[in-house]
Amino acid sequence: MRSRDVARKIAEDLYALAAEEKTTDSLERELRQIAASTDETSRSDGRAAELVKTAFPDASDGFRHLMGLLVRDLVL
Repeated sequence: MRSRDVARKIAEDLYALAAEEKTTDSLERELRQIAASTDETSRSDGRAAELVKTAFPDASDGFRHLMGLLVRDLVL
């Protein structure tokens, strides 16, 4: 499975969870902030990892990797 497909599936699941918790507006706003802070070039050239590292300095490597995939493959 391609990382873009994995990221899309995770994003869909995250959105479904937000819908259950009635926090979709907040989630959408946060994702748009991430997308606005990175352009297509920065998401594809590795700067996404730096953005995630800065945003989540205390997170585990696995979580940062997951967030990096989501940011890199973010399609809004």
